[in-house]
Amino acid sequence: MHVLASIGKELGRVENTVFFAKKSWFEKNRDQAQKLTAAIAKAQAWMKAASDERIAGAIAPYFPGLPMDIHVAIMKRYRGTGAPVWSESTLVDRGGLAKLQEVMIAGGVLAPDKIVAYEAIVASDVALKAQRSLTPK
Repeated sequence: MHVLASIGKELGRVENTVFFAKKSWFEKNRDQAQKLTAAIAKAQAWMKAASDERIAGAIAPYFPGLPMDIHVAIMKRYRGTGAPVWSESTLVDRGGLAKLQEVMIAGGVLAPDKIVAYEAIVASDVALKAQRSLTPK
């Protein structure tokens, strides 16, 4: 296995653990969005605390045929880049969202005139409540 470059290291922070929904759906299903965001927060906390071996074991069934030592090596490499490969918070980073939209434009997924302001699409209150749900009471 030869790694040519780390996308995370090259790009920097890009929001990729995000939940997209129509505003109408979000308004009708805010409680479901909150539960999903809390589940993401719990998974992020697990990823941060788990060993490379434990994460490798959890993802192995989704990549059949790949030897476990390769899974472990990938986890070590991801964590060893020093790049923000995985989000550790459900709160969407302002710069990371801007970078995501930049990547989407470069990929032809988003028209340059369709960039959306952070405040218009991020429900930071939901993210913050999910983060607080992890704090022992």
